[in-house]
Amino acid sequence: MNIALISPSLDQYSETFINAHKEFLKGKIFFYHNGELPTMLQGKPIIYGRQKRIKHILKGYYRLNDFTLEQEALLESFQVNKIDLVFAEYGSTGETVAELCEHLKIPLIVHFHGFDAHHQNQLIAYQSYKKLFRYASYVIVVSKKMKTDLINLGCPVEKIVYTVCGPRKEFFDITPDFSKPNFLSAGRFTDKKAPYYVILAFARVLKKLPHAKLIMAGEGELFNTCNNLIRYLRLEKNIKLVGSISPDELRKIMASSRAFIQHSLTTPEGNSEGTPVVITEAGAAGLPVIATAHAGIADVIRHNQTGLLSEEHNIDEMAANIILLASDADLAKKMGENAREIVLRDYTMDKHIAILNSAISKALS
Repeated sequence: MNIALISPSLDQYSETFINAHKEFLKGKIFFYHNGELPTMLQGKPIIYGRQKRIKHILKGYYRLNDFTLEQEALLESFQVNKIDLVFAEYGSTGETVAELCEHLKIPLIVHFHGFDAHHQNQLIAYQSYKKLFRYASYVIVVSKKMKTDLINLGCPVEKIVYTVCGPRKEFFDITPDFSKPNFLSAGRFTDKKAPYYVILAFARVLKKLPHAKLIMAGEGELFNTCNNLIRYLRLEKNIKLVGSISPDELRKIMASSRAFIQHSLTTPEGNSEGTPVVITEAGAAGLPVIATAHAGIADVIRHNQTGLLSEEHNIDEMAANIILLASDADLAKKMGENAREIVLRDYTMDKHIAILNSAISKALS
């Protein structure tokens, strides 16, 4: 079984779920990338033969081409590699390749992740995914809100499969040290993750608990803004921005943290999360999660059981939640144990991959 796994980008450090799909989906994986209509296959350009390019140009003169040159190249690559099924990461990718899959009668599965299901500019640009919803065998969603939103856009409910991308097994091996009020936040520095709100909330925490520490990992367009905010508030000794880090480095920091913090929100353009993988990674590590009741986070985190949730934009409420766990290591440990138990039961990588492989088998049957 040959599967074309398509992603717009190659090895984005924050897209750990795509690497997991490359590694664990059954069948032989052909990884296409570099744009919604991919032009690369496993690091090499998809080349369309010289004679065929000339033929395409001649046909174009008489307006006889059904597809662009780039589409023709991808179609030929699918045929040469005897692709049995296309697995598209992101709705925009799925919409772009849907007509090609239909032309070759290849089953299509599309995995939505977050912004692709909610951002208004995306929905307008890709015509609310009409082709995708009509042709795809299955549409993968990662939160209950996403399921509702895609149904409202017109996706047939029988095509929707709900699954959360779980953590790798190494995260379950972490034994957190709850002895110090150290906290961790990790993710891209973007509007929907609102890292500046985490900083402002922690500034309130430090007025009561001046020895608390926060490490923030990740990169993005708001990184310098957040760095300047920390300097302005004179919090350099308590809040450290460490940039992008490896999974091993993330696990090391988790082992010395008391809780994980994230202030995700819905932007004015409608952009929002799916279910951030790092939320399940933190739970697997035995850390309680302090976050907003946003999108899939509210599906995974049980308030007062596995973590503490607050409303979006409410930094006072988030600060109070941080103070509560900073002041009570035993409570943090108990919530972390509960979080690990629930992630182990409901949100493992094995369960996620099994659901995807089942959808692949059904699409091919």
